[in-house]
Amino acid sequence: MTRYRGLWRLVVTVMAVLLGCAGLAMAGPIAGGAGALPGFFGFRSYSYTGGGYTLTAEVDFAVYAPLAYPGSDPSYGADYAYVYQIFNDAASTVGVEWFSVGLESGAITRNPGEDTSAGAPGQSGGQSPWIARVGSTSVSWVFDPPVPVSGHSTTLLFTSPYRPIWKSGSLADGGLPTPGSGLLPSPTPEPATAALLLVGVAAPLIARRRRRA
Repeated sequence: MTRYRGLWRLVVTVMAVLLGCAGLAMAGPIAGGAGALPGFFGFRSYSYTGGGYTLTAEVDFAVYAPLAYPGSDPSYGADYAYVYQIFNDAASTVGVEWFSVGLESGAITRNPGEDTSAGAPGQSGGQSPWIARVGSTSVSWVFDPPVPVSGHSTTLLFTSPYRPIWKSGSLADGGLPTPGSGLLPSPTPEPATAALLLVGVAAPLIARRRRRA
């Protein structure tokens, strides 16, 4: 009996290791955070079920300081690089058609798109977005065709002169949006930066008034 208990424990241990590896296999290199800002790399899991369909996916993310991004930097080192990659789980029954990251009011974002260069930090290959755009409240990527089940997107990115905070991110297949509860890095105007912007706007007005006086 003792021998069988030992064998059973071995089987359970092996199964646990295999399951753990299966879960980790979904994450890509972005989540490892090599070269990224401390505290601003990792992954978020999203899951939604409705109407007989299931969307279960993971978004890996990392933020890189100016001049630190290892891929093709559309800001040429002037901005922070905000990088994401979608992994659609085998448990999903639908593809990912839409992904967005919330924005703070007044946050400046530039160069929304993808990085398919050899230096891109994400897992190579993957589904490219059909379009990437910046709105008043979010940056979003639309996929047509969608990111398939058990597949992943290309390395998605945008740049900003601002450091990151946390804002809600969302995924959808067109009919199954996930709740915006998975926080992702997003730029925010820093108080010092905002003050400098105000000074820059106010200085010409003050100078004009003095000239008139």
